Amino acid sequence: MAAVFPSLIQEWFQTHMPTPELNNFKTALAALKRRRPSFGRAESRFFAGELLDLLNELKHSAVTPEEGVKSIAALFEADRVLFEKCDDSNGDIGDVFKADLANAFSLYASQCKNKEAVVDLVLKLNKADSYGVRDSLFDGLAGYLSKAEIQATVDKLWLLSKSSRPDKDNDGYYYDNWLAAIQSIAKQTSNPELFEAASGKAEGKTLSTAASIELAEVFFESGEPSKALAAMAQISTSESYMEEERDRLLIEIYRKLNADRELTETLWRVFRRQRRLETFDALIMIVGKDNKERLVDDETKLIFASPEYETSNAVFLIEVGRAQDAERYVIEKFDDIEGGFYTSLLPLADLMLQENLIVGGSMIYRALLDSLLARAKAANYNHGVRYLKKLDKLAPGIADWKGARPHVEYFAELEKKHKLKAKFWTLYGRH
Repeated sequence: MAAVFPSLIQEWFQTHMPTPELNNFKTALAALKRRRPSFGRAESRFFAGELLDLLNELKHSAVTPEEGVKSIAALFEADRVLFEKCDDSNGDIGDVFKADLANAFSLYASQCKNKEAVVDLVLKLNKADSYGVRDSLFDGLAGYLSKAEIQATVDKLWLLSKSSRPDKDNDGYYYDNWLAAIQSIAKQTSNPELFEAASGKAEGKTLSTAASIELAEVFFESGEPSKALAAMAQISTSESYMEEERDRLLIEIYRKLNADRELTETLWRVFRRQRRLETFDALIMIVGKDNKERLVDDETKLIFASPEYETSNAVFLIEVGRAQDAERYVIEKFDDIEGGFYTSLLPLADLMLQENLIVGGSMIYRALLDSLLARAKAANYNHGVRYLKKLDKLAPGIADWKGARPHVEYFAELEKKHKLKAKFWTLYGRH
C-alpha cells in the first residue's frame, strides 16, 4: 500500500495549485506517491531521478516565486514519507534535497518580496528536521537576504538556540542545529567573529579539527590570513584527520603571506604523500627551474627505493618525461600491484599505451585480470575477457619483454590456474 503524504501537503496543493501549469506538478507528485512502497539501495537513484523530474515540472510551470518556494517547501515537508520509501544509504535522494531542491528554493526565494516570510518558512521547516536535509536551506540564505535581513535572521537563530539549550527538561536535540545554521551564515558572509561565537571558540571551547579548518577558512576569506594561520595552529601536528584539506588551505595562506619557506615545506609534504605534477610544478616555481632535472632524478631514486607500489608514482614519472622509468617501475613492482583498484589502473594502462610502453601497459592489464579472476565473481568475467583479449592483441608487437614473462608463458599459467572457470573461458571463446 502506497504511503500517504501528510495532510498539510495535500491541503496546500488543493488550495494553491489551481492553474494547469501547477496541476502538472501536482499530477507528477501524485504519480510519485503511487509508486510501490519501498525501493532497494540500487533503485534509489531512479527514485532520485523521479524527484528531479518533479522539480523540472515545477521549473517549467508558470509559478510565482512565492508559489515556487511553497511548492519546494512542501517537498521538504514530505521528506519522511520519501525517505521511508527507499534505502538511501548511497545518498542519491539526500543529494537531490541538499543540492537541487535547496538551490531551487534559493532561486525562488531571491525573487520573493517578503523575505521575512521566507526565513520564517525555513525556520519552521528546520524545527522538525528528522532526516538532516532541511538544514541545507540555510546555506543559501546570504545569497538573497540584505545585510539587515541577515542580522535579523541570526538574532532569531540565537533565540532558538537559547530556547533549545540542553537542560533537565530538554535534551537539546536541535541546539547544535541552530548553532550550525549560524556558522553557515558566518561562512557565507565571511564573518569570523560570528563563527567563533557560534562554535563556542569565543567562550574558550576547544574546537574540533573540522571546526578549526572552517574558522581558518572564514578568516582567510575575510582577508585575515595571519588569523587564519593562528586558527590552523590550534590543530595538533600529529593529527592526520583531514590532512589534505588542511594542507590545501595552508598552501593558500602561505602564498598570501609570502612565506616561501613554510610554503615549500608544505608543498613537499603534500608531494611526498602523493606525487602529482601540479604540486611538483609549484615546487619548481619556488626552488627554480634549474633544479628540475636534479629533483626528478632524486624523486626517481626514492620511488624505486620504496618497497610499496603507488600508481601515482608511475603517472608522475611519465608526466615528467621519464616514461622508460615508469615502465621499469611497473615491471619491477608487478607483484605489489593491487589489481582491484581498476579506477586508477585503467587510466594508467591507457597512458602507458599512448606512450608506446607496451610491456608496461600489458603488466597493468595482467594485474587487472589476475585480481578479477582471483575474486571469482562470474558477473565480472566479461571485463576479464576484455583484458585478456587486449593482452592477446598487444603481445605480437613486443619483441623484448624486459624481464617480464612473455605472453605465451603467462597465458599457459593462467589457463592452468583458472581451468575450472568454465564461464570465463566460454565468454573468451575457448571451450
